[in-house]
Amino acid sequence: MEPTVLQPIADVRRHADPLSAGALCTRILMIVRPETPLVEAARCMRREHVGCVVAVEKKGHGEVPVGLLTDRDIVVSVVAAGIDPGELTVGDVMTREVTVVDEDDSLGAALAAMRQHGIRRVPVGSREGWLVGLLSVDDVVAALTLQTQALTETLVAGRQREGETHP
Repeated sequence: MEPTVLQPIADVRRHADPLSAGALCTRILMIVRPETPLVEAARCMRREHVGCVVAVEKKGHGEVPVGLLTDRDIVVSVVAAGIDPGELTVGDVMTREVTVVDEDDSLGAALAAMRQHGIRRVPVGSREGWLVGLLSVDDVVAALTLQTQALTETLVAGRQREGETHP
């Protein structure tokens, strides 16, 4: 399987919590199979400008995450160790103990899982366990920045209203 860039899920459901893992995660990501040659995955990561791919296996009508491969994994485990990357597959280097959060999990629950496992990215799964996205610290920072901006605008509007009401 050549590494695949997923298309956005067409029927992305609205989440009751706009700060849920499913609402915040990136839903366009690169997936690979564990047997994908490592060099091929690395070339695709470079071409697509991504630092992480999700290794998946087919389960029913979807794909389930079985590993994560980051650019750091390649550098630390292969390049710095002097190992020939041409002899390896994604499965040889990927992190196999994958923590997955549910798309309905709150931001707090997702961050707690990330903190507990010392990870910056976590696959997001559907109720069936199928991969639906990837939540990264970058996604969280972007969402919190927007929330902070909205809060700031609320404070400014309150001051303006106060000034207009009580000149």
